[in-house]
Amino acid sequence: MPFPQPVNQSEDDYLKSFPWPLDIHYRSLSSNHPYAVQLREGRLARVIHDVIRPSGPTANIIYSTYIPALELMDDRQHQSCDGKPVPPRNSRYQYLGEDFFNQVLDNCNTTEGVPVYKTSETGNYSYAVLAFDKAIELTEIELPNGNKRPTTPREAARVAKMKKEVAESEKEDSECYTNPSYIDEATILLTAKVKGTDLSIRVSTYGDPGCGGHMANIYILDVLKASALLKKFEMTQYVGLI
Repeated sequence: MPFPQPVNQSEDDYLKSFPWPLDIHYRSLSSNHPYAVQLREGRLARVIHDVIRPSGPTANIIYSTYIPALELMDDRQHQSCDGKPVPPRNSRYQYLGEDFFNQVLDNCNTTEGVPVYKTSETGNYSYAVLAFDKAIELTEIELPNGNKRPTTPREAARVAKMKKEVAESEKEDSECYTNPSYIDEATILLTAKVKGTDLSIRVSTYGDPGCGGHMANIYILDVLKASALLKKFEMTQYVGLI
C-alpha cells in the first residue's frame, strides 16, 4: 500500500523515492490455472524511470518500455508506442485469464515509478497478480469468480446521491453520452486472510466508461476486521485517452 506523501516532496521525487519492498509474494487475480494459483516470490530488480531529453526545440520525454512488450506478450491489442516494429509474439506464451493491460489504448502513457520484480520461477504465462510484502502472510486465498462486493450503508447513500445528480444533469444539455458505473457494481476478484490476525482482505473491481474517452478500471482493496470493513483503498487505471 502506498505510504503518505511528504508535504514538502514533489510528486516526481516521491515516485523516485517510494520505498518498494525488496521481496514480495504474488498470487493470481484472474486465473485458477495450476501454474497461476501457486504462491510465488519476487525480488525487486529496478524501478522504471522515464528519461527527459535536454531542453530545446526537440525536448520531450522518452517513455519507459511498455510492460507487455517486456514479456513478449504483444499481439494486435498491444502496439508499439515508439513507431518501431513489434517482434512476433512468442507462440509458446499464454495469457491466463484477463490481461491487466488488455484495454490500454495509448501504450505511450508514462510508467514512471513502476517497479519491476523478477522471480526465479520459469513459465510461459502472463496474468494479473496481487503482490504483497513478503513479511505479510496471506492464507485461504480464494478467487470468488465474480461475486458482487457488498456495499456499506454509507457507500449506498453516496451512490444514490451521485445517480440523482447525474439524472438531474441529463435533463439539461449534457455532453456525456455514456452511462456511468459506481462502486455498487463492483465484483470480487480475490479474498484472503492475514495469518495470525483477525484481519482479511478483499480485492474487487468495476469499470466506468467515463466521458470523453476517460474510460477506467477501478480496483478496490478492502481491509476487514472480523468481517467488518476497517479500511478501503481505491486505485484507478485509465484505459482510454485523457
